[in-house]
Amino acid sequence: MKPYIYNGERAMELASSPPPVAVVAGLLHRGHVTVLSAPPYSGKSWFALNIASAVASVDEARVPAPWPGAVLECPGTKVVYLSPDFPASELARRLKKLDQMRSDLVRKDSYWDNIYLIGDAPGVLLPRGIYSMDSEGSHRLIEEAMPEGASLLIIDTLSASLPDNTTENDNAGMSKVMNNIQKIASKCNVAVLLIHHTAKPTQGKSEVEVWSSVRGAGAISGSASSNVLLEQMEGEDKKHIRRMRTVSNVSSTMPTTFFEIRPEHYGADEILYFRPVTDPDVSDIETVQNLKPSDLLKENVEYDKDDVASLLVNNNKLPNLERSRVASAFLMQKWHQENLVSKIRSGRKNKIIWG
Repeated sequence: MKPYIYNGERAMELASSPPPVAVVAGLLHRGHVTVLSAPPYSGKSWFALNIASAVASVDEARVPAPWPGAVLECPGTKVVYLSPDFPASELARRLKKLDQMRSDLVRKDSYWDNIYLIGDAPGVLLPRGIYSMDSEGSHRLIEEAMPEGASLLIIDTLSASLPDNTTENDNAGMSKVMNNIQKIASKCNVAVLLIHHTAKPTQGKSEVEVWSSVRGAGAISGSASSNVLLEQMEGEDKKHIRRMRTVSNVSSTMPTTFFEIRPEHYGADEILYFRPVTDPDVSDIETVQNLKPSDLLKENVEYDKDDVASLLVNNNKLPNLERSRVASAFLMQKWHQENLVSKIRSGRKNKIIWG
């Protein structure tokens, strides 16, 4: 096929073309491939399912979210999940388990009609060769498994979806594989989330080195529009924390985000949810010290310490009320000393008022 040549006015017209449509702002975009890399047992499949159910959720009362603060641009749309690594029955079990701890984000059982789990019989792994990412397998996936109107395809994992004659370290072979995956994204107008593994320990790498943490040939990260690194934090007291870093050439990237995957003192080593928390290496006081009254308060409204603490949590500044109460007391005192608010006494409580 002869390519189009754009010149002059025709080239100028391209400048007014709409930007890529985000599925999850800063992370996933229709027609583009995002590679999510993480070490083993860090929760990458749970993370992908968390996104999948939020995108697929149909909730007339609100816009669902995979985590507080994430922006969905295509809620209530179809999501396809291809995983030669897990039986479809295991993926369904994990989706139900996520429901238990995040009812404020995704309404229970609101997504099943839009979730398409590709699998074999319950408990049986999908044969790896059926939808391998060679020309034949990717074409078969488009023809047989991609429903009209889908917005997201998740491939879990890249290594389990490779053709028999290709290895991760084969740069030429991986270029062909990534090209086939990109064709799926373009032809079906879906965002593709490609789950993969990291090459080596990633702690200490800078933001621009996220792409170099991907295991295997450089064509994997180099062919993707966005690269996401999900890391388990070092230290016994941070085993329940994950850090997500993103680089992208499609749009403004999602800022570095820290997630709690279970309560700190939870007995079992399980993943229950993904809740943003502050950087565990930065104190709560440091996190809030630059906030102004206008960032949280309404004018001429009285607030006590618990009110300010609730606002810190609701605005995703701090993760829970217990920690926020200490920070709210600090802020109230600081704002009063700077003459930004007035302090009043109401019964036994000290309150502040702004404006």
